[in-house]
Amino acid sequence: MLERYNLSATMVIMGAPSWLMDSTLDPKVEFLSFVKEVVLHFKNSICIDTYQIGNEPNNPTVDNLYFRFVQEPKTYVNYLRHTYNLIKSLDTRKKIINAATTSIIQG
Repeated sequence: MLERYNLSATMVIMGAPSWLMDSTLDPKVEFLSFVKEVVLHFKNSICIDTYQIGNEPNNPTVDNLYFRFVQEPKTYVNYLRHTYNLIKSLDTRKKIINAATTSIIQG
């Protein structure tokens, strides 16, 4: 449908499946493996022109807490760097953006 109207979309890559949270697998390795499959699947698609890595990483959702984005913000930056490098190694044409945060109330 997007191709028909010459539109494109941003794909948000986020979350952790329940099986991962209940395992002893390395979350970063599994996340990057998932990202690789997504990027390879959409590599030749003109509909997806941008990947957004995560969404509101400071929001204390189950996924963000599991990946430790809330407790250690540098962890999100680390995931972002590794994910960016992986995507660019597989598809140099796509744009990659970081996630916006929720509102931050400053005293």
